[in-house]
Amino acid sequence: MSAAEANILRFFRSYGVKSNEMLFFNCGMAKSHPPEFKRAMQSMLDRGYVVQERHRNAYSLTARGYRASLSA
Repeated sequence: MSAAEANILRFFRSYGVKSNEMLFFNCGMAKSHPPEFKRAMQSMLDRGYVVQERHRNAYSLTARGYRASLSA
């Protein structure tokens, strides 16, 4: 897991997000490092850690992603 992916998972955890709960990334990390954030988020989408929601910049953790966030 890359450092950017671990940061994103810690961000989910800092808000107490569990599996199947949505979090908006409309400021902070998503805007401060856009290419790094996009690569990391796409990697986690591909591996099934997160699901992109219909709302812009909104993602939900899967059960697998939640378990990964506990060790990030």
